[in-house]
Amino acid sequence: MALPCVASYLFEIENEADLRVALAFCREQGKPWVVLGGGSNLLLPPRLDACVLRMQRRTLTWVRADENRIRVRLGAGSDWHGFVCWCVEQGFGGVENLALIPGTAGAAPVQNIGAYGVELADVLESVTVYDVKHAIARELDADACRLGYRESIFKQCPGEFIILDICLRLTAGNHVFKIGYGDISQRLGGCAPDIKSVFEAVVAARTSKLPDPARLANAGSFFKNPVISLAQLNVLQQHYPALVYYPVTAQQVKLAAAWLIERAGWKGIRHGAVGVHANQALVLVNYGGATRAEVLALAQQIEESVFARFGVTLEREPVVL
Repeated sequence: MALPCVASYLFEIENEADLRVALAFCREQGKPWVVLGGGSNLLLPPRLDACVLRMQRRTLTWVRADENRIRVRLGAGSDWHGFVCWCVEQGFGGVENLALIPGTAGAAPVQNIGAYGVELADVLESVTVYDVKHAIARELDADACRLGYRESIFKQCPGEFIILDICLRLTAGNHVFKIGYGDISQRLGGCAPDIKSVFEAVVAARTSKLPDPARLANAGSFFKNPVISLAQLNVLQQHYPALVYYPVTAQQVKLAAAWLIERAGWKGIRHGAVGVHANQALVLVNYGGATRAEVLALAQQIEESVFARFGVTLEREPVVL
């Protein structure tokens, strides 16, 4: 969000030894620590009285598990979109729908990043973590990570683990593509999908709707898509037949938060230095010089407006420190 912030200390972490030194310093100084990846999903205060641990571990190794399966291990500091581009170049399938998601590989399991019908949970095999309490590095398999919709053990148990590497299962052939979400199928123009064409369709779809954070500061989707019961859906559909939703379980559906925000009249609205993006109602933007208080005030107004109209509670995605 390009909010000004000064931290007490900054450590750049490339390996486990660096991490041990940094954590020892935090204990000696009596300071809390905060892990920073790409910073794309944070709302920072003007002053952060903490030790910031910036993950710089950018290793990449891979092995061919068999004729059709590839196992890739990626350092936590690696740029996520850069990795997706590398996979496309290699012809490795599984993450092409996750193109242009900002941030680092280490942040991907925390949020269980997802887009266009694919989540990291679909390809994650394990995560190498530093267990802070026991002061050891160990492996957590995908089940132990408790991945859900924008959810994980790393969010449920903050401060217990620091991610060092992630290990993914990719395919080198016979890949099943997911192109039914959004307008990806339409962008393919009826052609048979391959890894590169799906990747290009996702990039085109995202760039047409989402602002480049380097040019117009934003934290991507500011709100999660709310999950509601079928009973609540039935009530809403009586008043809003065009309501956009997606099945989750036999008893729950996920509403499109962007649809709710847009129908509540917020798309394209600007309040001083902050606003709602004109092409994507899920994205709050900083036009320059905004404060965290202004961003949070706008978010609260949107939440109250959506609840007043639909009776649905929006939950924020960015972490507020």
